[in-house]
Amino acid sequence: MFIAIFINFLLSKSGQLSYNNGMEKKNKRVIELDYAKTIAIFFMVIIHVFEELSIFGIEDKLPSGFMENYVQFTAGPYAAPLFIFAMGFGAVFSRNQDPEKMFKRGLKLLAMGITLNLARDVLPRLLVCLISDTSPVWEVMRYQIFNIDVLHFAGLAYMLTALFKKLKVPYLALIPIAVLMQAVGNLISLHYTPEGFWELLFSYFIFTGDLSCFPLLTWYLSMAFGIVVGEEVKKFVGDADLEFSRAFWGCACLLTGFLSASDINGIDHRIYYALYDNFLYKQTFFNFLYNSLVIIMLLAVIHFVNRKKPIAYGFFNFCGTNLTTIYIIQWLIIGWISSFNGYLHIEPGFSGSIGLGIIIALISMGITKLLPPIKW
Repeated sequence: MFIAIFINFLLSKSGQLSYNNGMEKKNKRVIELDYAKTIAIFFMVIIHVFEELSIFGIEDKLPSGFMENYVQFTAGPYAAPLFIFAMGFGAVFSRNQDPEKMFKRGLKLLAMGITLNLARDVLPRLLVCLISDTSPVWEVMRYQIFNIDVLHFAGLAYMLTALFKKLKVPYLALIPIAVLMQAVGNLISLHYTPEGFWELLFSYFIFTGDLSCFPLLTWYLSMAFGIVVGEEVKKFVGDADLEFSRAFWGCACLLTGFLSASDINGIDHRIYYALYDNFLYKQTFFNFLYNSLVIIMLLAVIHFVNRKKPIAYGFFNFCGTNLTTIYIIQWLIIGWISSFNGYLHIEPGFSGSIGLGIIIALISMGITKLLPPIKW
């Protein structure tokens, strides 16, 4: 069934574009982002499999060897940072530019994040306790209920962006504001360890440990960057090939200098994308620089690969458009498998986790294809 669905995707001409200098947009979509987001989906799901199901300790040490570094690198800047960048970019082209509507969208996303926690973890864990006649472990349930994921961040980020729009803050000012927010957030996190209720509250805003993968203060910079790039693209009327070429080589030079400076100062490059010791989630300005440079370079490469004729764009457009639905479905699948793993005994190693992640990503896309369009 799923093979048939993907063959249909690949053969479908829906959503394909005729290029003019390689930068036409349909319904104000930049197709490079659809390709990038679709590629990122697979590595995002693979990392979730590693985190929730695998016996391979991806968080226990820095990656070693080509494949370990490749998987964590592609699931680093090319997953969460890319999605948050795309979130900011998409906000620029959204039909809901009214601050009140954007604020309500943020509330809706925040509610979705809380609901997803309940649906993917709490409910199946309670069912397991009922079946096995055991009592829930509060520390485990506490994490499952209050874990701050991307949807929680998205909700807060949209509400904050709505406030900035209401106050008529110039979009170029968002970058220095976000840099200051990140610095304050990291400073508080470094010197203050909240406990009890305050940990649950502060986890939405600063990194407090396992609860706060995507706190607002430290991650908003990536969204601000997406907004700024989106505003510039919105006004763009020049030669896309030339601008993408300049962007690629400019970012390549900056990245080379950045990594060279890291070497000189004895900084291991892997801390910019590795999951070890929560490096990926402890975002700093240096992580932002690294992520932003490689994201722009990826978009440039995708542009030139597809500049003559977009490859299977119907599939990539579908995934980019339905990213939120795919994200929710893959988490529901992984969460329920994890909850019932005492009975299922699904514990893949390194290679098995990659294969299982790809399968779950494809299944999530297939289920999304079968569902009616959902406007989140």
